[in-house]
Amino acid sequence: RVEEFGFGFPPKIISTIKNGTKFVFNLFPIGGYVKIYGEGGEGTDEKESFASRPIWQRAVIVSAGVIMNLVLAWIFFSTAHVLGITSVADDADIKNASITVIEVEKGSPAEKSGIKFGDSIQKLKIQNTEFAIAKIEELQKIARENAGSEISLILGRNGDMRTIRLAPRKDPPQGSGPLGIALEYIVLKQAPVYMAPWEGLKSTYYATRGTIEGLAFTIKNLIFERRVPKEISGPVGIFILARDITELGKSYILQFIAILSVNLAVLNFLPIPALDGGRVFFMIIEKFRRRAISPTREGIIHAVGFAVLILLMILITVRDVRNLF
Repeated sequence: RVEEFGFGFPPKIISTIKNGTKFVFNLFPIGGYVKIYGEGGEGTDEKESFASRPIWQRAVIVSAGVIMNLVLAWIFFSTAHVLGITSVADDADIKNASITVIEVEKGSPAEKSGIKFGDSIQKLKIQNTEFAIAKIEELQKIARENAGSEISLILGRNGDMRTIRLAPRKDPPQGSGPLGIALEYIVLKQAPVYMAPWEGLKSTYYATRGTIEGLAFTIKNLIFERRVPKEISGPVGIFILARDITELGKSYILQFIAILSVNLAVLNFLPIPALDGGRVFFMIIEKFRRRAISPTREGIIHAVGFAVLILLMILITVRDVRNLF
């Protein structure tokens, strides 16, 4: 039995009761919670009590949020495959590929002129003469030959065409080019509707595996180098990234939401107090001990874990805000 279903975290703004469940809308919209009858160990002889259920059923119930995060990611990835997902072109697709910006160097002519990740280079204009660009090497050669002089790039961005003017550098830093961009041949691949669920499942698998590998790398840095990788972001960093991704189109937005959902699933299943994985971990301990840990003691451990997670979120958010300036 669900006693309370909460949107956000307290303090409470408004609440209502329907079919015996109290629905609460709280002030801080950073998640939510479900209060189930029997979580505190009460009602062990009642069918409606969480405490009366066998360990495997309790583990499934606690894991439901993680499972639904992965299902949601699968749905979004599948939809993105129907719309079309960009990927690096292989030899067979290179004729249909576009020359696309995959990285922009900070402080480069490209960044200063407004070139962004995902822009496709359609044409190049020099002294009112347009050239169609078919190869990356061709663009690089023209940029070197016109170092110090203004050229114009005609770019495609989210279905729109725009012209960017910039002057290639005469003496770029070592390992960089006159424009300060990294380019790749990118092709848009669309999956038939009947194949989209399978492609979405594969994307969910690769995203999950990548998230786990990234998490292992982060933990390794914390243990051996005692620092948090700069790639780690909190709510502010995610908001900034989301703002940039909305300019790339619907498919990118769907993929971004799917990746966030996978991240939530993996992080929430870690064996850390206050997370769903931590609760399952306590059930595993109960299985081996053949008796449950005291609800009071477990509640205290989860409360401490929750406080530590909130503190970590605050610290990462402070770093995100500092990076803005």
